[in-house]
This record gives sequence, structure tokens and C-alpha cells, in this order.
Amino acid sequence: DVIKDTLKDSDRARLKGSMVLIGSTAIGALDHYPTPFAPQAPGMEVHANLIDNLLQRNYLRSVPEWVNLLIILLFSALPVGLIRLSPLWGSLISAGLMLGWLAASYSLFLHNMRIAAVAPVVGLGADYVVLLVQRILHEQKEKRWIKNTFGQYLSPKVVEALVLDPDKLKLGGDKRDMSVFFLDIAHFTTISEKMDPEALTHFLNKYLTALTNVILKNDGVVDKYIGDCVMAFWNAPVDQPRHRELACLSALECQEAIDRLNKELLSDELPEKPAIRIGLNAGFCVVGNMGSETRFSYTVIGDVVNLASRLEGANKFFGSKIMASEDVFSPEIQDKFEARELGRVRVVGKAIPIRVYELWGRAGALSPDMKQALEAFKEGQKVFLQRKFEEALGHFKKAAAILPDDKVLQIYISAAQDYALLPPEDTWDGVFNLTSK
Repeated sequence: DVIKDTLKDSDRARLKGSMVLIGSTAIGALDHYPTPFAPQAPGMEVHANLIDNLLQRNYLRSVPEWVNLLIILLFSALPVGLIRLSPLWGSLISAGLMLGWLAASYSLFLHNMRIAAVAPVVGLGADYVVLLVQRILHEQKEKRWIKNTFGQYLSPKVVEALVLDPDKLKLGGDKRDMSVFFLDIAHFTTISEKMDPEALTHFLNKYLTALTNVILKNDGVVDKYIGDCVMAFWNAPVDQPRHRELACLSALECQEAIDRLNKELLSDELPEKPAIRIGLNAGFCVVGNMGSETRFSYTVIGDVVNLASRLEGANKFFGSKIMASEDVFSPEIQDKFEARELGRVRVVGKAIPIRVYELWGRAGALSPDMKQALEAFKEGQKVFLQRKFEEALGHFKKAAAILPDDKVLQIYISAAQDYALLPPEDTWDGVFNLTSK
């Protein structure tokens, strides 16, 4: 009717001011096309839908391109902050942001707003993967550096702890309660004078290797070698609640290692069999990487370290092999080791005397004779400090009958004999004042 212009007046009134689309909806007219809503829809309806969208302003609007660009840049920059998190949390947050953005994009689409949905997600994902790979490569390089640097003087267990937590290594120091160990080979100067350089180097390397292995086995840190001296410490860089016990155990096992090496070597290999002296001290020290930004050493400093070195030298006065301060031989480990109290000493450079002990062995490891000598010495020392010098002399001589070559007993016997003849002043406190390091 419209085409032929045969509309009735009533129909013309109804169509006035309207848009009229004329077309066929019959299947046979071949005017059907696929749409998102149907596989075959009349082509005329596509035009009708378009015109309706235009009239109703119900169509997709694109955001300005600069908004899309800003969002892409923002999402591409997000991984810089996410990479600081652990890989698990970083990945979870990245995945959450991607899903959240896709959901937000779809919600905007439902409200006729078209915004870049895929590009920000690709930017976020690609940048995060690149930074994650870079972080993995950096951490692997850092772990190799830690193993190469610290594997030579830390036990494998300590190195593994550092690999898992590299933050424990930083330039600067931390204050920690630690045990410090000083070992020195006695008569080394005499031995070195009678050996050629090649033989001396072989000897020193062999002995220091055995002693170092003992320290590493007990999770100690070999701080440095000072000629024939070994310095080590415990309770850094990882926590070791039993650090005092481990230090004492290492000292005893180092003595056992020396005895074993001396038996293995032929008598003509060394001018004389070496012995070792060990000083042990414990307390709060500063430990960390000391030095410059480009070259530093992981070491420990403080008054505790100095005193440990002094105690190693004090062995020469008493003729002892392992001297431990009262801070090391504390009540919590006294039932684990056999030791005798040497007395109170005032080392060079110190005004306040400290109580020192000589470690003899593990708890229950002494022979009956050694136990008897130890008990006699303890009784003698007790009455000696009570100024009962005649009585103390009897106990000391009883112990000396079992240990005739013991220098500590000879010192106390000599002092008891002298004081028995000429008692000390009333201000006498029984402290040994050492005059040399």
C-alpha cells in the first residue's frame, strides 16, 4: 500500500511523522543474515534496530583514546609494585586484577560504554611475567654468590638458611648474644723455623682443614685465619639457641682432631707434635658485614671478642688447653660437660676479674682416676679460698698424685705452700693477675 500509494486516510494519519521500512521477512526472499541473537534474522530488522538505536541514542560509546592509553600504561606499571611481593601473592593479585578488569569492562559494555579490555590485561600479564623471570634470574645469581662467598667458612646448613633469607646479609651490624672461639697452635714459631716453606704450608693446611671441619660440623662460622690462629663464632647469621654448647663441643672435638692428626703423622714429618690452645667467651657482640660498599667481611666485633682472645693466651699461664669464661660455662650447659674451675683471673687490659673454667670432656666421659683428681682439686680449691692453705695443700697433692704433670695443680700447690708460710693480706681475693697476653 505504501509503495503503490493506496493507503487509506486513517493509515496515513497513523504513519504520519514515522519512518517506515519495507522489506520481506519470508525465508524464501533470501534476505536473512546471522546476528549475535539468531543464526538467520531478517536483514530488514538489522536496519530497524540500527535506526532505533540512533533515535534512542542507545548505542556503544567509546571512551577517549587518551583514557585507554592511560589505563594501559597504569596496568603495565602495576607489576613494578607487585614484583616486590612473594611470587604466590604477586601472581594471585595479578590474576585478581585481570579478572576484575575484565568484569569491569563487561559491566561498562552493558551500559553502552566501550573501553579497552584486552590491552591492559595483556600489558599487566606480560610485564609481570618479564619482571618475575628477571627476579628469578637475579635471585639465582644472588644464591650462587652467597654459596660461593660463604660456603668456604660456613656450614652447609647455615649457608642454606642464608640462601632462603638473603636479607640476613646486609652491610652493617646487629647486636646478638654470641659465643666466640679463638684457637692457636702452640709452639708454631718453633715448628715453622725448622721446616721449609712448602712443608710448613702443607702442615698448616692439613691441620687447619681438620680443625675447620670440626667447627663447620657444629654449625660455627669461621671468621678468619690469623696465621696459625682460627677465629670462629656461633649464633649468627642464623639463630642457634645452643650456641654455648656447640662452642664447647667444638673445642673438645678440635682437641680430639689434633690428637688424631698427631698419631697419624710420622715423627720425622714434624720437628715436634703441635698442640692447640682454645679460648671461649660469650656475650653480646656486634656482628655483620663490616667494610666498604665494594669489599666487606662478615665478622664479629666487641669486648666479648677481645676477651676470648685473651683467654686463649691465658692458657699459657695455667698450662690448660681449653679455657672458657663463666659466660660460656653457664648453668644451663654445666651438666653437659666435665670441667674444673681454674679460679678468677684478671687478664691484661681488664680491671674486673672473671671466673674461668677448663673443659675436660663431655659429661660422664672421665675415667675414675680423673674423677677422683677433679673432686680432690675442687675440695682443695674450696678450702684454699677460705684461707685454709694447709688443708688445701693436702687435697692438691692428692690430685697431683694422679696428675703429676698438671701445671694448674703445681700453681695451686706452690701458692698454698707460700701462703701457709706467709699468709696473704686481708684484702687478698684469690684473683690471678695475668701480666702477658
